[in-house]
Amino acid sequence: MRAVLPLLLVFALAGCGGSSSSTTTSEKTPSGTGTLHTIADVSPPKLTVTHPASGTAPGLLFVAEKGGKDKPSGPVIADDQGRIVWYHQVPHGLEATDFRTQTYKGKPVLTWWQGTISKAGVGRGEYEVYDDSYEELLHVKAGHGLDGDLHEFQLTPRGSAYITIYHEVPADLTSVGGPKKGFVYDSVVQELDLSSGDIVFEWHSLDHVPLPES
Repeated sequence: MRAVLPLLLVFALAGCGGSSSSTTTSEKTPSGTGTLHTIADVSPPKLTVTHPASGTAPGLLFVAEKGGKDKPSGPVIADDQGRIVWYHQVPHGLEATDFRTQTYKGKPVLTWWQGTISKAGVGRGEYEVYDDSYEELLHVKAGHGLDGDLHEFQLTPRGSAYITIYHEVPADLTSVGGPKKGFVYDSVVQELDLSSGDIVFEWHSLDHVPLPES
């Protein structure tokens, strides 16, 4: 039997700008009230627990809500009962992935990717780093005018981050049975210095992997 659990929380505005996105933090209301108060234009998800887990380690669940380009999306922190502890709605038209905890300068941070996702599963977007007070600490972009992909945003102990990029470039594909004037994805890895945004390291698959071997 599917049981829809009430969201026992109160949303408070943490920051508001000119865009349609808003950041929210939350506090649980007293047990049993079952009420939900939220700010305008913010639509937190309703979570359903179909099979309650048993014997799990204590802690919270991290979910990246992907609603599609026409529905709200954002990172979600919830407890085992499906009650939301924190939610951040990304700007309209964007989606969020890879929401998790990491460490930056010896302190815990929240990180995720946000952007648009193609039908092929390729992302074009940027990365967020929030501190333990749910305030934006860093907004990270790929270098050389490229768009960061959704699959990886890995912080390092030396204050940098590894990201992946799929860059579509024109290519002669006759060697693999394709058109002479075709297109191919160049898979790129960048290491970015988080303080300056400078590229520390960059690797391109087209420089190392022949098309017939890809």
